[in-house]
Amino acid sequence: MSDYYSILGVSFYASSDEIKAKYKRLAVKYHPDKNPDNPEAEEQFKQINAAYQVLSNPQKKSQYDQLILYILTKKAAEEVVETKQTHPRDRRRRPATPYNGPVRKVITPLDRKNVRIVYFLSFLSFVGLVLFCGWFYFFMERFTAETWTEKARVAYNKGEYLRALSFLRDAFKKIGDIPETNHLKGAIEMYEFKNYKSGYYFINRSILFAKQQETPIPTEYYFDRAYALYNLEKYDSASLDLSKVLQDSSGHHHAQILLGDIYLHEKKLYKQAIELYKAAFASDTFKHLATIGEAIAQYELKEYRKSESLLQLAYLQKPESGLVSYYRALNALKAEKDTIKGCILLEQAYTQGVRDARFQQSVYCRSDSTWYYQLYPLLE
Repeated sequence: MSDYYSILGVSFYASSDEIKAKYKRLAVKYHPDKNPDNPEAEEQFKQINAAYQVLSNPQKKSQYDQLILYILTKKAAEEVVETKQTHPRDRRRRPATPYNGPVRKVITPLDRKNVRIVYFLSFLSFVGLVLFCGWFYFFMERFTAETWTEKARVAYNKGEYLRALSFLRDAFKKIGDIPETNHLKGAIEMYEFKNYKSGYYFINRSILFAKQQETPIPTEYYFDRAYALYNLEKYDSASLDLSKVLQDSSGHHHAQILLGDIYLHEKKLYKQAIELYKAAFASDTFKHLATIGEAIAQYELKEYRKSESLLQLAYLQKPESGLVSYYRALNALKAEKDTIKGCILLEQAYTQGVRDARFQQSVYCRSDSTWYYQLYPLLE
């Protein structure tokens, strides 16, 4: 059986255009008009035409390819059977059987270029799988940490502070850079356990992580950090955070009170403190603190009448306040020159927890203070 592919000099996977181009080139070369009196060229021309008639027709080509594959498969099976029947020692000495057919190139399923492509795609698939597994692991760790943080927040709102810390400890084991987790930890340490140093550490971390992750930073974070700095006696840094809070939220009355206290007690900026206290007076929660703060600022400005008026208002708001009694006593001693009233109010302030009242008593009052209470009904 003739090997039409070898006759035309094309591969088994050659396209119809390649077969046609090869046929035209060979037909021109071996045409009888160009090779007169050459029977070999004439015979070659006939074989070329026969091969082209088969390979140019898709149906004939398909039948021809199936026939070739059948012959090759049958021959390979016969060689395998013959090899198994031959003794290994004889098989080594058995000469190779010559093959008189046309020499054909062995066709492999994948050439070297395709193998490289397969390897490259496999490598990309492996890298993609590794990246996906890493992302999924990180996602689950963060999701678990956020879940523990939410449970800690629920426990904190119920007043179960130790249980909340236990949940936060589990959250930190998973992920430590979640802003909400660090802020809640700092708030518990600062407000419930009065550990301002630890509270500042965690709240500062919450702000830094929020900046790194480019997420909005709540004004609550800045206020809590300012409160920790205030109690750590870092008033300049606390003032910067409080100013940022008031820029973002003008209705943050607690921040106005805290910044007013810094201006009043540390920076001696009494007028600025009065403005802040007046702004905070609109809040029902901080109305009493705002009144006392403004009264103290007016006292420091030697506006004793205004101070006394504000202190009377503060007394009506909260009669048990020791600061009200203390500054009413100072007003009585310095402005009204009323030693009896002042000493009675100082004793009352001391019993209400103001320790500075004892020092003022040593300056303005007699050592025997029992007579104050005999005159107390006159004060009322």
